[in-house]
Amino acid sequence: EEHEISLNVQAQDIEDANSEMRNYLLRRSVIERSRDGKPKIIIGTKKDITAELEQQRQAESIALRYHTVFNTPVIGMMHFDANGILVEVNERSCEMYNTKREEVLAAHLPLNFVLGIGDYDLDLNNVDGFCATQLINLDAIADKDRRVPEVHRKGWLCYEFSLLAVRDDEGKVTGIIAFCKDTSALREVAIREKQLAT
Repeated sequence: EEHEISLNVQAQDIEDANSEMRNYLLRRSVIERSRDGKPKIIIGTKKDITAELEQQRQAESIALRYHTVFNTPVIGMMHFDANGILVEVNERSCEMYNTKREEVLAAHLPLNFVLGIGDYDLDLNNVDGFCATQLINLDAIADKDRRVPEVHRKGWLCYEFSLLAVRDDEGKVTGIIAFCKDTSALREVAIREKQLAT
């Protein structure tokens, strides 16, 4: 009957007295036992998993920083997958539309729709630095035509987008981050100034 025990330990390798503390995965397997149940053949292995644990720690640190930055209340942020479909949005973006996060995500909005560029063939491999301004009269959109019916904002909405590609170690695009800023108030000020000047 085979029996295996695994143990994670942190230790200094006695084979190299000058080495730093390392993480090891130790395994002991009983391959064969005698008739009275005593181990006859035991195999022991030691694997250095320090690098793997460090990669895991770095990945967790990056994920934590991503979520900290992504959920900032200062700027709207949207995360699209490698196919250009919205998969995450922060609360600041939802405030622009006066809607809820769950409602926006449920619509599975494509990047082209959010940018207001229709069927334009946007090359996701070359979006770094792409900027767009979207001006929408929300009152002019019929309820049946709304991709997110729960948008409760009225009147004109003016917002700016800038895009940044998220890439893996090989340079392949794994997603797109859109930074968005509501500039409706600035537009209204500019219109008033123009009206006062005439």
